[in-house]
Amino acid sequence: MNLKLRSSARLLMLALLPLLLISCAAGSIVPDRESMPAARASLLPEYRIFYDSMQDYGDWVLIEPYGYVFRPHVNFVAWKPYEDGFWAPTDVYGWTWISSEPFGWATYHYGNWTYDDFQGWVWVPGADWGPAWVTWNASNDYVGWAPQPPSGPGYGNVPGGAYNYVPVSQLGSMNLASKVVTPEQMGAATAELKPLVNTAQVEGVRINRGPPFEWVERKTGPLTRVSIQDLVRPGDLASLKDRSPGGSGGPRDRSGSGVSRPAGGNGRPVISADSTRHAAENAAQDARTIRDRGFVGPRVSLVRPFGVGLRRAGNSAPKERFAPRPRPGGATRDTTRSK
Repeated sequence: MNLKLRSSARLLMLALLPLLLISCAAGSIVPDRESMPAARASLLPEYRIFYDSMQDYGDWVLIEPYGYVFRPHVNFVAWKPYEDGFWAPTDVYGWTWISSEPFGWATYHYGNWTYDDFQGWVWVPGADWGPAWVTWNASNDYVGWAPQPPSGPGYGNVPGGAYNYVPVSQLGSMNLASKVVTPEQMGAATAELKPLVNTAQVEGVRINRGPPFEWVERKTGPLTRVSIQDLVRPGDLASLKDRSPGGSGGPRDRSGSGVSRPAGGNGRPVISADSTRHAAENAAQDARTIRDRGFVGPRVSLVRPFGVGLRRAGNSAPKERFAPRPRPGGATRDTTRSK
C-alpha cells in the first residue's frame, strides 16, 4: 500500500512541475533582461560610447594583452587602416585624417591599431584625440604613413607591410587610395625613406603634424588649409556612463540634433550613442562627397563627442593599459601633464 502511495505522489509531482516552473518565471526568479555583453562590461565606462556607436560596423574580440578590441567588418586580406579617406592640411593640427568609414571618427583619432595573425587589423581604444595616430616615413619623392601601434607588444609581421605610400605630389589628393604605391613600385627609393618627426603639443596632447606643408607644396603647389567642423559637441562625461541597468550609454536620441536631454535631473546636454553614430555616418558621407568631386572646401567634418580627449572631459582619466613608450617617427602621448 505504501509503495502505491509513493508512486502516486511521484506522478503527481511530475504533473505539477511545469506549473511550478511557470510560476517561478512569473515571480521574476528568471531575469527579465539579458546581462551586459562581456565586451562592453570589460571596457572602461568612458570607452563604452565606442562600443555602443560602432557595434553595427564590426565585432569586439578578446585579444590579450589588450582586452576587448574592435575588428571592423572589412576585407581581412586587402584592407588596412588609414587608406579609405584623405589627408586634410589644418593649421592647428597639421595633416588630419578624414575617414570615409563610419567607424573612422573613433578608430583614427582615439587609440591605436595593431595587427593580429588570426583577427587581422584590430583597434585598441584610447583616451586622447589626435589628428591621426600614425608614424611617418619620407624620401625626396615619396611619403608614407602607418598606424602607430599601442604601447606594449605593438604589431608583428603585417602582410604587405603596415605603410601606405604615395608620391609626395599626391599627398593632398582627395582620392588618395588610388594613388597608393607599393614598395616594389617605388624601387630604389625605398632605401631613401627616413622617419619623419614633426611633433607639437596641442591642447595638452603631443601629436605628430606630419610632413611640413612648405615641403609638400614644393611638389603640389599651394595647399588649401581647412578648419574642423565638429558635428557633435562635447557633452557631460557622465552621459557616457550607464544611467540604468543594462543601459546603452545614455538616453536615445532620435532627433539627429547631436545631443539629447535626460528626463529630469539637471537637464544638461547628453551625447548619446545614436547621435554619435548618426553624426559619424554624415561625416563619412561628407568625406566620400569630397573624394568624388575632387576638392575640399574651407571646412571638413569630424565627430569629436569628447572634445580633444576623454582626459579633458571629466574629472578622472582612464588609466593606460601599458606604460607609454615613444616610437621613432610617431606621435606620442604626453603623460606628464596633470589630469
